[in-house]
Amino acid sequence: MRAHLFIGCAFLASLALLLTTTSGVTTAQRTGAANPGHRTGDAAAADYALQFDFDDDLVSVRSHLGDLEFDYAFTVEAWVKPSSLAGMGSYKGIVCGGFNDTTSRCGDWKMHLSDGDYSKWGLGVCTWTKGCEVAYSGTHSLLLDQWQHLAGTYDGSNILTYRNGTPVANFPHSGHVNVGGEYILFGIVETSFCGLIDEVRLWDVARSQAQIQSGLARVLRGDEPGLVGYWRFNEGSGQEVHDLAGYDNYGRLGASPDSDARDPQWALSDVPILRHPLYLPLVVK
Repeated sequence: MRAHLFIGCAFLASLALLLTTTSGVTTAQRTGAANPGHRTGDAAAADYALQFDFDDDLVSVRSHLGDLEFDYAFTVEAWVKPSSLAGMGSYKGIVCGGFNDTTSRCGDWKMHLSDGDYSKWGLGVCTWTKGCEVAYSGTHSLLLDQWQHLAGTYDGSNILTYRNGTPVANFPHSGHVNVGGEYILFGIVETSFCGLIDEVRLWDVARSQAQIQSGLARVLRGDEPGLVGYWRFNEGSGQEVHDLAGYDNYGRLGASPDSDARDPQWALSDVPILRHPLYLPLVVK
């Protein structure tokens, strides 16, 4: 079964990469336009994402200084491009937190697909006093072969979710976020997402809708207030993904330091964002 799922998922992703995403403009053309220092076609200008296989692929990130363990507020963001939404029966992960190794499952919070309908997604948060609750989107919130920006926030009183900067769900919840483990996982909860994941961001504050909208379509500098984890997946090869927020919370592909069957695959990314950070002018008084 795993072989058939992986082949179907990888084939759909490869086919989708042949298509353009914005007004017929290719990834290389957008990259060159956004960053004049990178000529179209240069290997250094390539943008990558990670392709997950619908089964057991994962990336694990260890929060070695506790930077990714939250108290009463946090925000999680990711760009996703599903290759399949078929089947149901297990929670499929995008980003989740609170586990101790690659075999256990996240117990603090999770951005994931519903186990009853993979076109629904939500952010679940577990607290010490109130247990676990999820703010789910409606059905058909996720679309096949299209990039979508997903964001979820928790502010100690509510769980809110946004798709492409537009609110999709709000669920009341309160309490201190559980701290069940020191790792973050990309691409898996019970089983893994099928498709591409790119531009994962974690914040130790609950961002507003305006803040989410202002940053979703561009890369970040890495020093934005509240940003505690930022993974662009542009390494393109190897077993590590680098944290660009400056906290050195690097991620590892698969279940071991070496290449293994649980590694997601590197794939060229056509995520529709500006490839250079926004620098605001310095005003000296």
